[in-house]
Amino acid sequence: MNTQPLYTTQSDLINFLKSFNGAGEVLLTTVTEVPMRKTGNPYYGDVLKVQAIRALINADYEHRVNQQRRLETKVDDFQAENLRWGECHDNIVVKHDGRLYIKTIELKKETQPQYLHNQQQIPLSTIAPWMPEYRGSPKQRLDNEVKVRTFKIENIISMVIGNQVVYEKPVTLQ
Repeated sequence: MNTQPLYTTQSDLINFLKSFNGAGEVLLTTVTEVPMRKTGNPYYGDVLKVQAIRALINADYEHRVNQQRRLETKVDDFQAENLRWGECHDNIVVKHDGRLYIKTIELKKETQPQYLHNQQQIPLSTIAPWMPEYRGSPKQRLDNEVKVRTFKIENIISMVIGNQVVYEKPVTLQ
């Protein structure tokens, strides 16, 4: 694997994504704040999730859902709707409230998520009582949902395509 990243700035990553042709499989490593209920939660706003997922970028969501519907011997009549919460400038980069996101279709989790509180790993069971229940997409009408995932560009730590590290966020010591 070529571990020397092609890009180390978010603007270079965005330009790369905007020029990306066709669908492609990527390995993303992200750090995101864990969504939790606030009431009575001593961990609210203080837990990060580190994860690596394999995903598709620039993929045709409607096609993927209908493909899965055919696999499940269901009518392939799904029609995708436009995003309600942001402007999709292309099929990858989404803009919302001045922030940029990358839109993906999750294929699988490469690693189990790690949860960090005050830079210390904690078990999921510690925060599970305050986490909202996951609700899939009822519009897909699938047994195995096609999961669309969006990540803030600033939360992406690295992106690998094939054997090439495309992007790696520079480490800043505090």
